Amino acid sequence: MFNKLFKSIKISFITIIVLFTTSLLAGFSFLIFYLSHIDFTKFLNGEIKGITDQSITEDDSISSDYYKVIDVIDGDTIKIDYNGKVQKVRLIGIDSPERVDCFNTESTNKLKELVEGKYVNIEFDITQGNLDKYDRLLLYIWIDDQLVNEIMIQEGYAFEYTYNIPYKYWNLFIQAEKSARENKKGLWGNICSYN
Repeated sequence: MFNKLFKSIKISFITIIVLFTTSLLAGFSFLIFYLSHIDFTKFLNGEIKGITDQSITEDDSISSDYYKVIDVIDGDTIKIDYNGKVQKVRLIGIDSPERVDCFNTESTNKLKELVEGKYVNIEFDITQGNLDKYDRLLLYIWIDDQLVNEIMIQEGYAFEYTYNIPYKYWNLFIQAEKSARENKKGLWGNICSYN
């Protein structure tokens, strides 16, 4: 009887250790994933200070502040006046044709039509980080309650683009590209050979 009791306690103890270790490893994996998306050097040097203390909330909500679009560089990159400093912005979830590619001019002109010289709301996405490797802000751009990133894809002026991991509006953008492709809008039409 004592042997059975000891065996039962031993099995329970091993089960608890296995569950604890599994939970610990899962938590550790998440922590490593999260920390790998933060540029601590810039944070420690104070370079991200202005970005983290204004206009960003922990729930990635749309900023209630307005930012003037100073320039449109191409179909997925703009410059805004961000708290008194001109800052380049890369629109999250989209990729437009490059300067040498078919439909670059049309894509750039469409983004100019939508935002150049206008005041926009911005939205960060915690899954993508605040800056890309070129120190551009990574943002969703909103104008009159419309998501500019989505419009560019939906009307065929940009491709859906997932850099590393899916982002907040990933499903929406995938559907927008599917619709643009099926309806042969913009770059999906007969002008270019993207089909």
